[in-house]
This record gives sequence, C-alpha cells and structure tokens, in this order.
Amino acid sequence: MFRTRTPTTGTTPKNNSFDSFHQIFMVEYTPTPEFTFMAEVRADPRFYEVAYQVSPRVQVRWGRIWIPLDDLSPHNIFGGRVNTSMLAYDSSLLLLPDLWADLGVALKYRVMDSPTHSMDFHAYAVNGFRQRNDPLGLASRYPDFTSVGGGNGLGDNNSQKDFGGRLQYKYKQSFGLGVSYYKGTYTDKNLPAGITEPKTLGLSILGGDIQFRPTNMTEFRAGYVTMNVDLEPTLTKPTAKRGGTYLELGQKFGSDRTWKALIRAGQVQADDRASTVGDLSLVGITLLKMVGPLQFSVEYNKDSKQAPGKTNMTYGAFRIVTAL
Repeated sequence: MFRTRTPTTGTTPKNNSFDSFHQIFMVEYTPTPEFTFMAEVRADPRFYEVAYQVSPRVQVRWGRIWIPLDDLSPHNIFGGRVNTSMLAYDSSLLLLPDLWADLGVALKYRVMDSPTHSMDFHAYAVNGFRQRNDPLGLASRYPDFTSVGGGNGLGDNNSQKDFGGRLQYKYKQSFGLGVSYYKGTYTDKNLPAGITEPKTLGLSILGGDIQFRPTNMTEFRAGYVTMNVDLEPTLTKPTAKRGGTYLELGQKFGSDRTWKALIRAGQVQADDRASTVGDLSLVGITLLKMVGPLQFSVEYNKDSKQAPGKTNMTYGAFRIVTAL
C-alpha cells in the first residue's frame, strides 16, 4: 500500500510511505475429512492449530488457537479501523493483540442446526496474557495485551489457565448475534521486588457483536467489548477499565457487484485512568474494487480523540491485495 499520515497540530511534516500491515502467509492441510491443520508460515508462528471433527456437532481444536471473541478474524476493528501495531500510535497501548491466538485447547458444539437457524457454542482454555510494567506508571503489575503466554518463545508465567466461551447464533445469511466472555490471571507466579501482596491479579473481557444483511448487497456490523483489569488492592483505583466499539456499513454496487463501499466508525478507551494516545474516536470510508484475484482499495479515516503526544490524526492509503 501507499499511505499517508497527516498531523493536525505542530510542525511535524506529512509521513508518506509504501507500507504493509497484513504480511501473513498461511498454509492449510486436510489429510482426512475429519482433520484440518492450519498454521502461519514463519520462523516463530503466531498461530497453528489442528481441528478434529469428532462428530457432525462436535469439533475440538488444539495448538496455538484462535480466540473467538468477535465475528471478524484474525484482526479486529474496534475503534473503527483494523487494529494492528503497524497502525497504532503506541503498540504498547493496543486494545488486543495483532493476532489473538494462544496455546491451549478448544471445543465447538453445534447447539442448533437447520436450514434457517444455527447456533454454535465455543469453550476454550489457554495460557493467557502475561504481566508487564504498567504503561501509565501508576501500578507495578499490568497485563501485556501485545502478546500472550506460551508463545513467541516467552513461555507461561503462572499455573492458572484462562478460560472463555462464545455463543453465536445465525439466521440464514441475513442475521447474526454473538456474545463472548473471557476470564483469566495475568500476574507472574513469582512476585516482583517490592511487592508483598500475594494475591494474584486477573482480568475479564465481555464482548457482543451483531451482523445484519437485509440484502445480498448491504451489510451492517457492530461490536462492543469491555474489560476489567485487577490492579493492586492497595491503590486508590484498584481496577482499570478498557473497551471499544465499532460500526460498519458495507454496500456493494455496480452491475457485476465488484465495487464495495465501507463506512466505519468506532471508539477505543485504552485505560480509563488517564487519557492516552491509545484512545481512539474514528470515522472513515473505504472504497474497494475487485478485478479477478486483485483487490484495489482507497481508505481514509480521521481520529478526533485528542491526547498528549498524539499528532497524526488522519490516515489515508491506497492498497492492493492479491488473493490467490
């Protein structure tokens, strides 16, 4: 892609550059109808899993598995645009990891299955988020939302496992509704120097999403996520709250339906204890055109959320995607 980020304050010049934020190469192998193996191809893959279809209703997965939080994957669009560290003002303040996958096991059960109605229940256990220094400097322990335990050569940092689930309902191809929940412990099993409070600290995540397709040309999506992060109980504010929302309206047009316009908006609150560059309030538009295996797109969005140290408030890009 060719992108530009334009500051709205100060004397910082425009930043124009060729770039890429979705450099991911995947392989999929199906040795039998029941088994599927998928992995990212790189020296230290962020995702790899085996899926086994035990029965028409039951599937189990193991490996470094996707975490089912929203209808969209592998990235999320909380805030109103694709959230990756490449586009973030500060990658340490990401709402969720670039690719949220973790070592563990998962079960998917088809609760309802008919020509018009379907419902899936997901349950999983994983290593969970690790501990890092508080990016705001107000606490001694804080979750690292840029990586998760048991991956990237880091290893697990405690004996507690994180658990989660998702219930997703779909009516034909026109309506979908999902609710997700995640709970776990992020603190190290060995207390850092100066910490005498033995209590482990955890976090919880609650999410909801909806999809509505009144026609095969129009699609509406919306999502909401909220997080509670436990901090030291001796602090004046022993809990940090984080969260995000998104709205997306997509419309195909043209006689061959190869054109599509996307309007997106959303907000992110990286931490309610202070205003940071991780806070977002975005509105943007994307125009896409399919030409065989090529997808051309032009994108523009503007962030209206002011914060100390934030300068590049607008973002534009011309992008080419090759889908083989």
